Amino acid sequence: MEVPVMQNLERAVQIMDREELDGIIATSLPNLLYLSGFWDANSFVFPYDTTRNAVASKNNLSQPILIVGQGDLDLTNDLENISDTVGIGAFSRYISDDVELTPSELLLKTRAIDLEGERNQIDALCKTIQMAGLSGRVGLDQQGINFKIEDLRAKLPNLEIVSASKVFSEIRMIKTASEIAKLKAAVVVTEESLLGGINQLKEGTSEWELERNIRMEMVSRDAIPTFVQIKFGRNGGFEQRARNDVLLKQGDTIWVDLGCMLDGYCSDIARTFSIGQPTDKVQTIYDALLAGETAALEFSRPGVTAKDVFNTTIESVREAGLPDYYKQHVGHGIGVETYDPPLLSPNDDTVLEANMVLDIEPPIYVLGLGAFHVEDTFVITEDGTQLLTSIDRSLQVVNI
Repeated sequence: MEVPVMQNLERAVQIMDREELDGIIATSLPNLLYLSGFWDANSFVFPYDTTRNAVASKNNLSQPILIVGQGDLDLTNDLENISDTVGIGAFSRYISDDVELTPSELLLKTRAIDLEGERNQIDALCKTIQMAGLSGRVGLDQQGINFKIEDLRAKLPNLEIVSASKVFSEIRMIKTASEIAKLKAAVVVTEESLLGGINQLKEGTSEWELERNIRMEMVSRDAIPTFVQIKFGRNGGFEQRARNDVLLKQGDTIWVDLGCMLDGYCSDIARTFSIGQPTDKVQTIYDALLAGETAALEFSRPGVTAKDVFNTTIESVREAGLPDYYKQHVGHGIGVETYDPPLLSPNDDTVLEANMVLDIEPPIYVLGLGAFHVEDTFVITEDGTQLLTSIDRSLQVVNI
């Protein structure tokens, strides 16, 4: 798959100048992906592996030095944007003595056989920081380290090492045109996969069968399913309880909240379906949620805050028919993570800016009745919003 590589260089440099940072270090998987483009299946198999880091100077952000385990160095051969690599640990590789190595094999030999791996994450970071020529003040993403920051500072007394997790978040909040196009592509795959699964429904279909069919639709479109949550009828009152073999029947509602990863960027949408005509009660609930989402989309623009959007959504749902409605948040940013900042919550003072990409979602889970949810992805434009989702936002009736 294609992967992102420090898309918003201009913004990154501006923020680093403001924070007086000479360089930055990515350690968590999303920030590593964003800075270096490095991603592989082991990111799922070993999500807490701390051997994957990237170091870049402010003057060379597009060419970071990548740190990975010795066993993962073969995965770096195709990354054209990295300037060098540093390995950690040991991994046995051998060379056949009766063939001439290809350029790619020679590169791997240089990186993974000729050079020994560093003993641990701190030693690898010290070596890489020296290779990058960093001095002065360096920002460290602390989300993916297995050591105390004081231990790294003790090894590098001439550097001022500060936390930079929020710096990465701030850089990633504003998307480039290329990133928005990738997010749109991920949304399209998700919508097509959802409708592909819905079109296969029949009476007696289980929640698991629908989930499986949607996941297969995603994979057939070269995407990686990240989550597919489905509940039929009153089982939706349990929201995210593990799936079971509840079977679809006439009169049920279907709650679907789903997302995928495509070319390094995530999607997250939700829809509610009714098998046959919904009851008046169900329709009233859904219409109130849709009114809240619509109000948020009309209200959002540069200059308003995340908590302003939250308050607008909650009040609109209440006015439309659910006077006691409340949620802890009604949306979030989205990018290389499903939940990018900001969070549309009562305490988030983040001011919205053009080219932020957000999800708006006012769901409700009612014991004894079901789950109802509408969620859409949109871009903050210069004077309002633009939806990236395109499928019908109303309560959709499905006949089986």
